[in-house]
Amino acid sequence: MQPGKIFESPFTLALGGGGARGLAHIGVLRALENEGIFPSLIVGSSMGAIIGAMYSQLRDSFRVEGLVKELLHRDCFTDLRLDLMPENSQPESHRSRRHLVDYLRRGIYFSRVTRRSGAIDNSILVHFLSRLLKDEDIKDTNIPFAAVCVSLATGEEVVLDQGPIIRAAAASSAIPGVITPVEISGEHFIDGSVLQVVPVTAAKSLTKYPVLAVDVSKDITREAPPKTGLDVLIRADLIANRRLNQRALTGADIVLNPEVGLADWSDFHSIDTLIAAGRDAATYFLRQSPSKHTLLQVDTKSVRRQVERRFEDLQAADRHHTGCDTAYALRTPFGT
Repeated sequence: MQPGKIFESPFTLALGGGGARGLAHIGVLRALENEGIFPSLIVGSSMGAIIGAMYSQLRDSFRVEGLVKELLHRDCFTDLRLDLMPENSQPESHRSRRHLVDYLRRGIYFSRVTRRSGAIDNSILVHFLSRLLKDEDIKDTNIPFAAVCVSLATGEEVVLDQGPIIRAAAASSAIPGVITPVEISGEHFIDGSVLQVVPVTAAKSLTKYPVLAVDVSKDITREAPPKTGLDVLIRADLIANRRLNQRALTGADIVLNPEVGLADWSDFHSIDTLIAAGRDAATYFLRQSPSKHTLLQVDTKSVRRQVERRFEDLQAADRHHTGCDTAYALRTPFGT
């Protein structure tokens, strides 16, 4: 799709995971906002779900940035211990599991992770998110929003487009092995980036609108080569994950790649640089468009109805083929 064409009608914004690199999403949103462009639907995974949820409520990138910066220095963030992880401990590193185990062994969390489903209880994550997000139903946001997570039991990708937004964002960003899985209606969920770093498939399944995807993945080609058999196995798993993500990205109409691939997963202190990278990537893309961008007045109720109809169609199709309601796992477990 040609630059600018995507903005001639409502569009969906798909925001991917990547830890601190996901702060670049704020910059992307700012560049669009500066042109009076707002997405008709935001679909986020992991950090993309957190930033996406905030923006869907606030519709103001400066307020999102302000809240994030304020909380980075609060106890509710340091309690997560994400800023204390050593270099190359990010989940997508081929050495991540070994570094993470070493890190946990040095602290008080190692005994916990061997006895529980995660080193840090998800209640700490929920408390942190409660300082960033207003406690409301996803259906009440200013911009329609959906969070993507993964069912620990079935391995399915699950889209949450209704219910408490804080719990949905927590489920989408519950890092396996670090944050305990988040329970919703008796089912446990983990980080959405486990299956797709950028939730393009989910975004395209929810509406007919074009998808603008933002990928803030790590540049794995810059990492040191694996030295042991275990390293090779982990690296192979990472390669498969990256290939799946690249394949999913081909379904997007436009993909933005902010220059954050060398940033560490835990590099939260570089928030200004990361936001600037996102802003620069989106600004460059916008400047390629020969047309003048204008404010899109989107009927959010119409978008929500479209998402609901799409979900109902998927369930009906699945009942026809299987006799049960498990279509693509585009399920909304809240209240079911």
